[in-house]
Formats: sequence, structure tokens, C-alpha cells
Amino acid sequence: MTPGDGPRPMAPPALSLLGVPVTVTLRAEHLAQLSVQLSVFLYTALYWPAATALLPRLASLTLFGFAVDFALSARRYGTWRLSVGPVPIVLSANLFVWFTGPYAWIHYAVVLLGLACKHYVQRGGRHVFNPSAIGVALVGVPALLLPGHLGAFDISPWLSATPNALEVAFLLSLISLTRVPVVLMTLAAALGTGALLWALPPLLPGRADVPVFTASAIYIGIALLITDPATTPRRPVAQLAFGFLYITLFSLMSSLLGPDGRFWGKMLPLPLLNLLAPRLDAWAAGLPSPRLLDARYNRWHVAAWAAVIVALSFALPFKRRIFTEGFAHAAELRHVSPGGRGDPCDANPAFCRPFSFAREAALWGR
Repeated sequence: MTPGDGPRPMAPPALSLLGVPVTVTLRAEHLAQLSVQLSVFLYTALYWPAATALLPRLASLTLFGFAVDFALSARRYGTWRLSVGPVPIVLSANLFVWFTGPYAWIHYAVVLLGLACKHYVQRGGRHVFNPSAIGVALVGVPALLLPGHLGAFDISPWLSATPNALEVAFLLSLISLTRVPVVLMTLAAALGTGALLWALPPLLPGRADVPVFTASAIYIGIALLITDPATTPRRPVAQLAFGFLYITLFSLMSSLLGPDGRFWGKMLPLPLLNLLAPRLDAWAAGLPSPRLLDARYNRWHVAAWAAVIVALSFALPFKRRIFTEGFAHAAELRHVSPGGRGDPCDANPAFCRPFSFAREAALWGR
């Protein structure tokens, strides 16, 4: 027996499920998305009982998402790359719209459509559409054609009603924004709102509806939804154009669709822009790109964005304008104190003043 003829270590048996080979893949961006979105949802659930009641459905949707991902992957590739990818799709979709009553099944259609597009609509080996956005957008079209008939429920007012919704979403978003150089899209969308507040009212007098990014639900959209690196441009100038175009289309659709269709404006522009992403990159390739926009300066970009949010949080009393004691009681938000005849903000400082760990903790120490 020669030295090389000894018993060789056996390779570990390959994982399989129903005869389909399984490879376990954990991607950092999926884990970051999952952590951020779940934390936003759980923070909302701390104050809004309806969000707590949705947790069993989220668990059911997650199991359904894994089952659909397995079936589609086995059919298309003959193997299943097991990851946490379906979880952010489920959570992201539920952070924008719910379907209530007998139409709760539409949530499952959203997950199915999003995963189907992820596996079957690809370009260069990467999915074309943001899975959460395309799923919601595809069901949004019939919902718009049949207003009030599909049980669609916009949860953005409740997302923004919790005491530190914006600050919590901002702090959590730093996890993903510092990992992947996509914050230029967020910056462009935020700065675009300033331009639109000036330009849109003369174009649509009486109908102009410009989303303000200091609202938690809008912030989540521009910082966590539109910034999927697989479906957005890679060149800095193209990213800036992408963010500005998103907020512009969002504003126009919100204005034209009116209050009942406003929340569909968050999702409907995104699939179109996902399609245009390569064209935006090609357009940007012919333009000069300042060095300061390079991805290697991403931490400085994030720092600039953080400075904007912190300055606005302390300089503008937007939380005082948002907080309405009557709405808080009607929504049965927890830890809201009646203001009596005085200013309700005096009795609810955590809901009206800039973020403070002490004020937040004081609510739960009662």
C-alpha cells in the first residue's frame, strides 16, 4: 500500500429535500435586511396592538415563502439554495400594505408573485425586480381598478404614530447603508422632495402631494425598500438619478391617484425603475463622476445622511405636528397619556420630542 492508498475521509452527505439537492447559503445583506425589517415591525408592535395580532400571519407567510422558494427553485434549477431570502420579502411587503378580512389571502399572492419574478425574470443572472415591490405592484393594479373591494389597508399612519418611529428606522437603516454603497439613492430622494415641494404645486394646483421623508413610512421606503443592490444602478450618478426619479414618480402618482391610492404610489414606480437601471448606468457612463461620489467614500455619504436626519430631528418640530392624541387613542396605541385641557405633548413627551433613550425607557417603566 502506497502512502496515497490509505482510507480517504468520506465527503459529508449532501443535504436534500424530497430528492432535491439543498445548499445552505447565508448572505450578509439578507441577514441585515431581515434584522432591520423585523426590528421595525417589532417596534411598531410594541405600541400598536394590531401589529402584534399580525405576527401569526407573518409566521404563516414566512413558511409559505420558503415552500414557494423551494418549489420554484427545484423546478427551474433542479436544486434549492436555502437562504433567509424569503423572510425580507415577507416583512418588506407587510411594512407597506395589509389586506384585511376575506382578502387576507392576497398577502400570499404577493409573496408568490415576488418570488416567481425573482426566479424567472432575470437579467445577467440577477433578478430584475425588487421582489417585494413587484409583488405589491402587481396586486396594486387590480386594487386600484376596484377601489375598496380588495381590503387593502395602508398602515403608514400607524407606522409613523409610534413615538420614535423615524429615529428607530434611521438607526436600524445604518446597518445596511454602511454595508452596501446605496445611500446616494436615499440622499437624492430626500433632496428631491425639497425640489418637488417647490415645483409640483404650480403643475398640479390643489392636487400636489409630495411625500415627506421625515414620515417613518416614507423613510423606510427610500432607505430600505428602493436600495436593493441587485435591482438598482451601480454607478454613483445613476444612483442619484434613480433616487430622484423614484421620489418624482411617487409624488406624481400620489397626486394623481388621490388619498385612497397614495400608498400604491410607493410601489408602482419601483418596478419601472428596476427595468431602467441598466440604462441609467449606461447613461451615467458617459458623464463625469466626481471622485467624492465613489463607493469608497460610502461612510462619508452615510455620515452626511446622518447629519441631515439628526439636524432635522432637532431643528423641526415635525413630531409635534404629527402627534394627534385623538388618533392615538382611536388606534389604541399603548402608553398614550390623556393631555386633559393642556397640550397633549406635555403629557406625552416621547411622542413629541426628539429621540431619547430615557424617555423611551420611561414609557415601559410605568
